[in-house]
Amino acid sequence: MPSVELKIKPMGKVKVILVVIGLLLSGFLGGWLTHRYQVRQHLHQVKQMHNQGAFGAYMLDRMEATDEQREQLRPILDNYGTRLKEMNKTARESRRTVMDSLVQDITPLLRPDQMADLEKLRRYVARGPRMKKKNSATRKDE
Repeated sequence: MPSVELKIKPMGKVKVILVVIGLLLSGFLGGWLTHRYQVRQHLHQVKQMHNQGAFGAYMLDRMEATDEQREQLRPILDNYGTRLKEMNKTARESRRTVMDSLVQDITPLLRPDQMADLEKLRRYVARGPRMKKKNSATRKDE
């Protein structure tokens, strides 16, 4: 069986390389944009679950419950949604207490510039991460 050799002219090699690089870049860009969209959607769903009453609606939608099931499940899910909200509030208070204790213990050992960074971190940990709204101005440290 005779072998087939492809002969590519030097200018043709450059075109092939440019096409391959273009395809790679478009693939990376498409993947990045898709991933970014999916992460935003997930964060939006998590944020919605923290709203009062939204936990039950989210769960009903995910389960694709029938109307009859929705009637039976809504009070149960609302009860658990309230309990989860309380747990989040308690966890936030616990984070704040632990972080305040840490700051108090290490303050004597830090320089002033380190103190400023620690204060920013303390506020972040105390309030927990917050998602930015699309059309709002950049939030300054609280």
